[in-house]
Amino acid sequence: MKKVLLTILGVFVVLIIVGVVWIYMNKEKITNFAVEKGFTAMESAVLQNSPSNISEDEVKKVFEETVAKIKSGDFDKEKMKTIATTFQTSFQDQKLDSTEVVLIIKELKDFVEE
Repeated sequence: MKKVLLTILGVFVVLIIVGVVWIYMNKEKITNFAVEKGFTAMESAVLQNSPSNISEDEVKKVFEETVAKIKSGDFDKEKMKTIATTFQTSFQDQKLDSTEVVLIIKELKDFVEE
């Protein structure tokens, strides 16, 4: 019985080590995937609720530039936290109104231009 438990424990430990190594080796791919998926969802919500004075192309361009800046690694993490917090707070009721969309677009433009 002890041998079976030790074998199971050994296999479990090896799987955890392999998983940690795999995540470490692919952290950039995982991060890029998460950024793309997160910003795609954010872009979709903003596009659905954007006011008529903001064009769809403008929104798409701002999001593309934001994702590119994040992928480059040259960005202010505090500003990124502010954008994420603003979106999370605005989308808490599962809707964005036009003033919230304008605020998010403004923060994204400021983020890209810095």
